[in-house]
Amino acid sequence: MLFEPDIVNDFVDDGKPYYVLSEERSFMQSSVKGDFRLYPLAQGFCACWRDCLVARNPEGVLLWKIEGWGRAVAVHPEGAIFAAAQEQSICIFNAATGTALREPLDIGIYLDFLIWIDKNRMVGSDGTILYLFNSKAEIIDVIEGAIDKQGFIGGISADIHNAEQLTVLDVNERQLKKIDLKQRRVIKEKDVEYAEQLLCNPQHPWVWTTVVNGATLEEIRVYEGRSLRERFGLIFNGKKGVRFANQSPNDMSFHSFISLPALSPLRQYFLINDNSGLLWLIDARTGDKRRVFRRNLLDYVYATLWLDAEHFVAMLEGGFVAKMSIRGTTLLFKESDFL
Repeated sequence: MLFEPDIVNDFVDDGKPYYVLSEERSFMQSSVKGDFRLYPLAQGFCACWRDCLVARNPEGVLLWKIEGWGRAVAVHPEGAIFAAAQEQSICIFNAATGTALREPLDIGIYLDFLIWIDKNRMVGSDGTILYLFNSKAEIIDVIEGAIDKQGFIGGISADIHNAEQLTVLDVNERQLKKIDLKQRRVIKEKDVEYAEQLLCNPQHPWVWTTVVNGATLEEIRVYEGRSLRERFGLIFNGKKGVRFANQSPNDMSFHSFISLPALSPLRQYFLINDNSGLLWLIDARTGDKRRVFRRNLLDYVYATLWLDAEHFVAMLEGGFVAKMSIRGTTLLFKESDFL
């Protein structure tokens, strides 16, 4: 059932393209790929900040905290372990306790993305080269040439039907590329004009891209992960960013949040933070705006993660994580990860 009248939208938009503040303030810094992410764990979830990993259970109780890691994270399909990268090192951790299972390995690579493609292997990327790792985080293969020197990878997705194939988004070449690891070559390409992010749920056959104009998200396009066939596209027009009231009209600078759409478990909704950090709930089939979460509930959202079909957690400016229901009027918890 896609239309549920008990989801109440009590947000009133002021119609302005930017969220305007009365005075200047500082925000946490994030790269164009979005450095702050949330990952599901068997016991709850993990918040990946720039240089800190924090795990909590679904009620917000702290499970563990790891300082100095956070560039890229990949949770094993069975959930018992996860890999994390920071600077030019990679390490395997126990997902229940947060303890390292071995000494970190210096790989001499800055990994932007890291995913498990099956129970025994991971793939990571530094932007142009793909690195294949075993379950101990040791490099077992290097695949060059799938992305040429003018390209840049904006996301990686595993094929849940075939562990030897994966999809990458070449941002500069504006293409989705299906790569066969055994054949060591691109086997399928799909033009995706102005796409900047490739996102997925590791257990789901769909992938989706964010299509932008300048810095502003304009469309979400959903593809069949196996064939790269486009299933549908959703128009999205949120706020363009944050500006300050005393900025000169010809000053084009503003703070932009990175929009990271999250698809609900039953594929009914997308949660999406616009470029001002305002959080929207939109219908995943029609693009209709179902709810905008008021800023006194969830303000300056960096990323979201669905816990089930009704509840989600969000990462907020200042190092907070909060839990919310799509129908709720109050937060279920709000905790600081930086204390």
